[in-house]
Amino acid sequence: MRIIDQIRNRESFTPTENTLAKYLEENSRQVVNMSLEQLANTLYVSKSSIIRFCKKLGFKGHKELCVKLAKEMDTFVYDSELVNPSNPYRENDTMDRIAGKTYQLCHGALYDTYNDLELDEISLLAKKIAETEKVYLYVLEETGLCGEYFSQSLQKIGIEVHISNYPGSMIENACRQTVDSTAVILSYGMFNQEMRRAAEILHEAGVPAFLISGLEKNPINSYVDHQIRIRYFEPSPKVNCIGSKMAILLVLDVIYGEIFRQNYDRNLTVIKDYERRRTNH
Repeated sequence: MRIIDQIRNRESFTPTENTLAKYLEENSRQVVNMSLEQLANTLYVSKSSIIRFCKKLGFKGHKELCVKLAKEMDTFVYDSELVNPSNPYRENDTMDRIAGKTYQLCHGALYDTYNDLELDEISLLAKKIAETEKVYLYVLEETGLCGEYFSQSLQKIGIEVHISNYPGSMIENACRQTVDSTAVILSYGMFNQEMRRAAEILHEAGVPAFLISGLEKNPINSYVDHQIRIRYFEPSPKVNCIGSKMAILLVLDVIYGEIFRQNYDRNLTVIKDYERRRTNH
């Protein structure tokens, strides 16, 4: 999780830590260039208090926090403003600023997600899909469009895809799915009772199930064989899901790329045939 997101949630902070967090949020660019002594003198707090605060955020000390914060500044700042991933826009923003903030969020989400890709799990899922050539996709509204995009990509190379896109379809597909197919459950941060029940049915039937999610702790972890984490953090409530959408699409495209690579010549031929038929239609 990004430093800026950790310090926005201050419920567990002491009064001194709240002072540090507020200053860090409002003066991020200055902080990365300040020494431990300068920061302590500016806020009238002890060096040991700053070090304890850094460790609470998961860093060894002040220097390591500043290095990570500097990287975040390069990624998530537009025109000296730290862009809020859940509500990036302001009433007085020009079209140019809206475009710039949108680009910065897309860039930041891709950067974060790429650096945290769980390649072993992705490779395992790609291999399973390539072997079974039959996939059942379980999606909710927040990931529906991403699921449709992934479904179309797989279908172009001859993989049979069943996607749940209406109420009740997850239970219906879970009951129909067999062990010679692969289940992919796609949800950034939302889960409902139907998705949980579908995962439970798949688990009871011994169907190999993979969860792609932004949440480490969720209600269906115990029912899936593998989880691919999307570690880009986008807190709620959300005005737009720009970052999480880009993060999900990157993971899905990497999965597709690995599936394609595993049977490269055959898949290339299939794609060429598909494009030729579509052009001649």
